[in-house]
Amino acid sequence: MALLPLELLGNRPAHAYLLTGPDQARLGQAVLQLAQALNCQDILADGPCGRCRACDEIARGVFADVSVAAQPTLKLSEVKTRLAMAAERPLVGRRRVVVLDGVPQMSREAQNALLKTLEEPPRGSVLILTALRTDGILPTVLSRCRTLQVPAAGRGAIADSLEPPSGDARDRLFAALAAGDDSVAAQAFAARDDLPNLRADAVQFIAGAIGTRRLPPLELVARHEGRLGGNEAANIWFGCVSAALQGIIAKAAGRGGDIAAAFGPGEWHELGAIEALAAARLAVLLQAVRRAVDSHASARLALEAALLSLDDEGV
Repeated sequence: MALLPLELLGNRPAHAYLLTGPDQARLGQAVLQLAQALNCQDILADGPCGRCRACDEIARGVFADVSVAAQPTLKLSEVKTRLAMAAERPLVGRRRVVVLDGVPQMSREAQNALLKTLEEPPRGSVLILTALRTDGILPTVLSRCRTLQVPAAGRGAIADSLEPPSGDARDRLFAALAAGDDSVAAQAFAARDDLPNLRADAVQFIAGAIGTRRLPPLELVARHEGRLGGNEAANIWFGCVSAALQGIIAKAAGRGGDIAAAFGPGEWHELGAIEALAAARLAVLLQAVRRAVDSHASARLALEAALLSLDDEGV
């Protein structure tokens, strides 16, 4: 976000910003900083002052011209209500700011409603959109936003920040890895009593899919069906599998040193015997499975289809 203050010092903000990055907490911090910068009464060269009335009230969530939903705005009716707020003139600040979270999860109809506002932006208002990834956002919406990348804090820093601080270092690092370096999701992983079992099951699943202990796809899915009881549970387990696949790929590339500490010695040895190209292919298929699950498809059926296609390719 280094270029942002120059835009605002010149009083030429974009009509819409898309903040994207893997860490929900850092996205939230970036939204706060951007909203402050858009209304700061004494903006500095490196960002909002943090001391004026606007900065203080925005930080406390009570500024009249900044609207942030308590939950992601996904439904068409909700999006229309939020966009109506953007059409209103500022009451006390320089600009009205409306925040829309989770754009990739919005319905196509909701994104089209958003697009209409982006094509004819109201004067005096700025939309701030957030997304962990840009997958699922309509290209026409992307093209009409100023995209700002918000980097993650780093896996090690996230692992060190997890509660309780006295927890097992291996589990904390694996939690950060399985959460895709998202500090909020990593805390949820770290709080699970079954995290070591999840990690072990993920390694066994990969070994059964593309490793030394291959099983027929339907039998393999049946063995791990307990992890697919609901879409939320399935996504947690898929995160663990993805973490193990990252380990295989990183180790093959000679960059596995920081990931190795997230696994037990036996687990790391098992992963090291698996071909990186097969792991990369499975990782791509797993991403497609997760998108299907996010769209309310059956986790088991989506996973079975992915493994059968993998088997057909002879991977």
